[in-house]
Amino acid sequence: MLPAMVMFMAVNVVVGCRGEQRRQTNSTRAKVEQAECPHDAIVIKVIDSTGNLVKTVDTIPLSGPVTKIPEFHDCQRFIQHVNRYDSVYAIFAAFRLESLPARLKGARDSAESDGKAYRTVPVATIYSYGGEYDPLGIKPGFNCLFLYRKGAQWGAKMIPWGGADDPDCASKRFNPYTAGTFLEARASVRPGFADADYPAAARWDWDSVHHNQYIGIKCGQAWCEVGSSGFTPSGPYLGQAVSFEPGPCGLAPSPMQSTRITKIKGWYDAQELAVSTGAGAIPRPSAVHGFLIPHPALELLNKRWRVNDVKCFYGRWVHVADAVLSGDYKWNLTAGVNKIYFCYGTGGPSDCNVPLSQPPLPPNSKPLSQCDPDPNKPEMRWWALIVSATGRRAFSCVKRTDHSTELEDYRLKHPGEIVEIPGAARWRFLLDDEGTWMSCPTGCCTKQ
Repeated sequence: MLPAMVMFMAVNVVVGCRGEQRRQTNSTRAKVEQAECPHDAIVIKVIDSTGNLVKTVDTIPLSGPVTKIPEFHDCQRFIQHVNRYDSVYAIFAAFRLESLPARLKGARDSAESDGKAYRTVPVATIYSYGGEYDPLGIKPGFNCLFLYRKGAQWGAKMIPWGGADDPDCASKRFNPYTAGTFLEARASVRPGFADADYPAAARWDWDSVHHNQYIGIKCGQAWCEVGSSGFTPSGPYLGQAVSFEPGPCGLAPSPMQSTRITKIKGWYDAQELAVSTGAGAIPRPSAVHGFLIPHPALELLNKRWRVNDVKCFYGRWVHVADAVLSGDYKWNLTAGVNKIYFCYGTGGPSDCNVPLSQPPLPPNSKPLSQCDPDPNKPEMRWWALIVSATGRRAFSCVKRTDHSTELEDYRLKHPGEIVEIPGAARWRFLLDDEGTWMSCPTGCCTKQ
């Protein structure tokens, strides 16, 4: 434990409620309020009270090769009872969550419940950028979520892992049998869906009855929801019907694949969206609730091409997601079903035909002529077309992060094993704006 340390996220390179929160000290508050959520790669800089760099964390051991891929993980500021945000909290899913049932059978650690011992394994690493969240037993720095089986039921424990100096939830630093906070775990199983229909991901979710955050995570052939005793899980998506145009390169998802994106949590994301009152102002929760739902064919694209292939997006606008909002927001998103498209090219009349003279979408969007280059072909760019629920069209820049190199390196070191990025979508909290992550060829794409 490093009680004198200050933990914060470097904002130039970053990964991927009420209820009772402890107040941060004066020395940590400013830096906590300046933390934002994942961009391209995780870099957690630990400094002491004098400003000296003590430690840099650039990987999460439990997540391994998927540490830097945002679709597997989640990050949000938690909401406080005074209608403002608490600290930023990131959750990193363990690698190979689909193997959890087999790992439990061979587990050596155990957790005690009702006078009995149950085998337990770590399934997620949580990092708090300075805040404490009592409903989930989260302390500043690294925390570890363990799951165990109680017959046909699930149980969970949250264990603070010693501040910012140890991100390894498998290091056996603490004994799950005696340490940590017990949490309630409930498995949601949808009839007719197979193991592969549950994304190997972790998400923050919201209990609107008790006004607390809780956790959603894959647990074998089910989606487990983990929260404080007596918590009320959010309901399934019951919003307006969404429909999708033909997938990239004509890929056609099955009826089950088309259904699971709204029936199974983890594929889509739901969030109370942030709003800023002006330049330099700290964002506050808005009254707008937003669902971000991915095109079901994105998962097929990741399975079909395991190399860096962007041809399905070259010179054409591809429908990638729907954003369903309860009210009017920014970036041309309005109440109802908004459609989001991506295109890869030069932006000229021969391919994406982007109106480069369009003013940037407020607030804080990049000019369309200054979009970041593609990581592999710097002469090429990515753009988004947002068609509002009212039919208005607007364009924005998109930044693509390519993960093909690290995924191929892992495959070469582990012959026969493939790491596929889930075709999921999620919101991303930024310091002065809200953001989105969506799957794109061998990588992730985010609005700029």
